[in-house]
Amino acid sequence: SSSASIDKHGFKGSKFRYAEGAGALFVNAYPAENHSLSFEFGYGYMKLDFSDNPAFKQKNFHDGIFSIGYVTTAVKDWRWVANLGIHANLDHFNIGANAFYTGMIWGRLAYSPPLGIHIGVIGQSGVKSTYLFPILGFDWYFHKQWKINAVFPLDLSLHYYFAKSWSSAISYRSFGGWYRSFHRVGKHENHPESMFSVHANGLDLGIYFDSRYFSIGLFGGANFGGWILIRNRHGAKPVYYHFDYAGYAGAKACLEF
Repeated sequence: SSSASIDKHGFKGSKFRYAEGAGALFVNAYPAENHSLSFEFGYGYMKLDFSDNPAFKQKNFHDGIFSIGYVTTAVKDWRWVANLGIHANLDHFNIGANAFYTGMIWGRLAYSPPLGIHIGVIGQSGVKSTYLFPILGFDWYFHKQWKINAVFPLDLSLHYYFAKSWSSAISYRSFGGWYRSFHRVGKHENHPESMFSVHANGLDLGIYFDSRYFSIGLFGGANFGGWILIRNRHGAKPVYYHFDYAGYAGAKACLEF
């Protein structure tokens, strides 16, 4: 979560608070050696509390998430991942007008024991927006206690493993993850069925515990400023509300069984 000040003519000094969270259950199946399927059933939450918002008054947004993934290591030295997913807004449910779809093809080549090369493509479409990004980068254990993840746009981090199951990391993080989390508001707002997204990137320091069945992490840092983008119901007439840098904090956890 984070809070910041708006820096736009007519709105200077206006405050807004942003928070996000998500939870998911993954069910895995193993139809054959070196092949697996993963089914995600998830929920996402976003809070956008912008008191001087001229377009809409809604502050809390809820999403249902479903995805199916396929992983194979059948090709020597390669791990390939394919994934298709949907994020559907539950407040004003409409699969066609108020949901976005994601897709990914991602390969990792074990180039040498300490070095992995990543290639692929990732994208999303829906709520009058389409984006496509290449996946490019590497992960490198350049020391037994140090690892760099430089995989655009999925993971940009530097890890230090200081004890068994424990590490710390400096991470470059995008609010919402790699995708642009668009939402459409209701018909009775000042700007009916308008749509918005929040864009911000930050740098944080975290501490992480990772065991065979359980992992948890706590992190905190600051974003570099960003903007709220609001468009009309047709996806046109974009208006940007820029905000200043601000601190943020977060946590994540995973249980496997």
